Amino acid sequence: MVRFTEAMLDVTEVQEELQQTLAGIENPEEASQVQQQANLEMEEILDEYDLTAQRYSEVVTVLDMDPEMNAEFQQVLDEILEERQEELGPMGPN
Repeated sequence: MVRFTEAMLDVTEVQEELQQTLAGIENPEEASQVQQQANLEMEEILDEYDLTAQRYSEVVTVLDMDPEMNAEFQQVLDEILEERQEELGPMGPN
């Protein structure tokens, strides 16, 4: 569950950056290129965590359907976010 949660955090970061970038793009071709690049980044993240896109989607579905698994995920998520915040220190990223 820890690896999945870390992967999900990293994928979410790419997705958020993508949305911000796409908001400023009017050219459909450029938007498509940005989307393709983000997809590659997300695939690389999943590879780093030994996950396939299919397995990642399956876990997301299970989390949506299984309250116990979702509670476990939330606990792991809280712990990881706390650890990451401690690593950044009180001032946050520089």
